[in-house]
Amino acid sequence: MNILLIDDDQDLCFLFKAFCKKVSADISVEWQDNGAAGWEYLSSRLSSDDEIPDAVVTDLSMPQYDGFWFLDKCEGALAANRARPQVFVLTSSLRSIERDKVLGYKCVTECLLKPVSRQTIENIVRQIPG
Repeated sequence: MNILLIDDDQDLCFLFKAFCKKVSADISVEWQDNGAAGWEYLSSRLSSDDEIPDAVVTDLSMPQYDGFWFLDKCEGALAANRARPQVFVLTSSLRSIERDKVLGYKCVTECLLKPVSRQTIENIVRQIPG
């Protein structure tokens, strides 16, 4: 199972990878530190024969290109692609208006609250087909 993690927080990335290893040794994590880098990574795979991640986990609040920018890019591109990864959004915000906006994207599977835990990873893995 391959997961693309998009978050500017290196500590969160380290924890995310550690929790993935505890859940399953078969989980591979590719990390990108902003929405633009994450989109470049994903779009290059969508337009080639490279393996598409099974899941994308993106933060909302990042410098440069944030999670909403990334979701805007994904919305159309993933709808047109048959091999579609599950998209999960990480946020530390409890504001319902932000959560409602995230869940308004058809490409989003679920909006998850930080901090990341082993349970968060298990929840993601359960929702990935196969």
